[in-house]
Amino acid sequence: MNRISTLFRKNGLFLAFAFTIFLKVTIFNIATAHVDKWQELLSYPTFFFVSWFGKVLPAVIIASTVYLCRRCQWWTIVICLLIDVWIVSNLFYFKANGLYLTPEAICLIGNLRGFESSLFALLDWSVFLVLTITIAYVVVYLGFRLRQCQMRSTRCFFGWVLSFLLLDCVSNGVYTYNGYRWEKQTLGQRLSNAYPFGLLHEDAVNHSSYYQMDYMYYQSVLSYFPAMFMHAYWSSSRTSLSEEECSRIASYWKGCRDIYPSHNLVFILVESLESWPLEKVNGIDYMPYLSQFKQNEHVFYADRLKCQIKYGMSGDGQMISMTGLLPIDKDVACFRYGRNRYPNFASFFVKSTIFNPSKGEWNQTVVTPSYGFDHLIETENRGTDESILQQTSDYVLSESEMPFCTLSLTISSHLPFNASLAQPYSQDSDMPALMSRYLNSLSYTDSCLQVCVEKILNSPLADSTVIVITGDHTIFRSNSYGDLDSYASAKGIPFKANHNYVPLIIYSPDIVRNEYLHEEVYQMDIFPTVCAMLDSTVHNPSFGVNLRDSVARQHRPISEEEAYRMSDLMIRSNYFGLQK
Repeated sequence: MNRISTLFRKNGLFLAFAFTIFLKVTIFNIATAHVDKWQELLSYPTFFFVSWFGKVLPAVIIASTVYLCRRCQWWTIVICLLIDVWIVSNLFYFKANGLYLTPEAICLIGNLRGFESSLFALLDWSVFLVLTITIAYVVVYLGFRLRQCQMRSTRCFFGWVLSFLLLDCVSNGVYTYNGYRWEKQTLGQRLSNAYPFGLLHEDAVNHSSYYQMDYMYYQSVLSYFPAMFMHAYWSSSRTSLSEEECSRIASYWKGCRDIYPSHNLVFILVESLESWPLEKVNGIDYMPYLSQFKQNEHVFYADRLKCQIKYGMSGDGQMISMTGLLPIDKDVACFRYGRNRYPNFASFFVKSTIFNPSKGEWNQTVVTPSYGFDHLIETENRGTDESILQQTSDYVLSESEMPFCTLSLTISSHLPFNASLAQPYSQDSDMPALMSRYLNSLSYTDSCLQVCVEKILNSPLADSTVIVITGDHTIFRSNSYGDLDSYASAKGIPFKANHNYVPLIIYSPDIVRNEYLHEEVYQMDIFPTVCAMLDSTVHNPSFGVNLRDSVARQHRPISEEEAYRMSDLMIRSNYFGLQK
């Protein structure tokens, strides 16, 4: 008993600091992985202990630095706060995207300007608990400072660190040997799994929620921090294509250079629009105009477009729709490769304009000409859907140069869905507040779309204009919306977080009978479908297919996975910029 008392007296601050860090890491895993580790204790004891070593090791190494300071350790509070920033940032990013932060996502922090309120919609118990633990540590730290009972010794520092590094190497090695991967892995892969701290673990920077979950389950959100930067440093940003790859790409994209638009094009990209609100929710039609418009005799409607964005969110959604290319694997194309040359249909119009409600967002000034547009009209402050769509209709009705193309980007249904509504719909009092705000913000957007679209359809331009309305991406893209899932299931609402779809509504005077497509397709299909609407001689000039062509849908030339890989190569090599 005396030995235990002496241990705490001489190493109390170290133990308190290490336990504080360990608690934060554990809370992060509980909040994101939602896995009960204790069930492995009896069934898979090796895995159980290995997974906990991945959490304890960073805490021990960081906390051991208290032995190196001969005077005060107030900086431990600063380290706690820095760890809080990293963990809370990952919590927010995970709740919004179902992934952990990447270097590319960190570089996009400036895009939060004007959208800070979106973060408050993602607050939950885990964020407050992490901060509460820091406050508790400050109280403990002050107690140790008053007693002056911390032993300071470099031998203790190296003793703790070397002991846990050795144990971590052994535990990871045993895990790799006993695990299902052993026979399939090369020696290098085995070593990377057993490397201390998990820095070279193969799943650390894999941009897939499954692999990131696997990494975080056996490692730590703290070891992930240096791991992702190490991999980012080693990875190259530019690449080159082989002759075989160039030949293959040319076979897919041979028709994208010869588009002759027969109609004007009004393209409206609606922020965060998912398909399910276009149907009645609890008997209420939240988007009455689009619900009716999609049944128009001149409309093609597809309600199950799989969202294919990655880390660029709205920027990726715009790129997919305008170019037919998919996002790159480890960056955001509109920032890193914004000055590339891209395939597009806008450059074939006499005049083309983008209406952007948020000045400077998603590198819009740079990518506007890259996507083939001549003009960019931006609002100084965050514009409303009413103002953006009013500008659009006024521009369209006054335009004399034809054919013309416009792209309008709405914003009022952006998370946290606080669009001002004069008369919000009433709903079930049990409906989660986030879902309620989302539906009411879309109701506002729907009323703005009605004014804009009806002005065009009631003008002489109705017979010479194609109108496209779609969402830039789905918004409930992680598994952290359990309350929404539970409510939707109980009420029979076709909603399931991380499995919702984007709708596509196309009005064309050439469509003589309403067409409804109810099968899973892709966002990359928007580009070839619109191209075919503009020029009937164009046949699938991209990795996607014309959704109105049933034969093309059944015989896709390329899989989604291969389309991602080839798009990544094309963007990084500036494929279209190198073509004569």
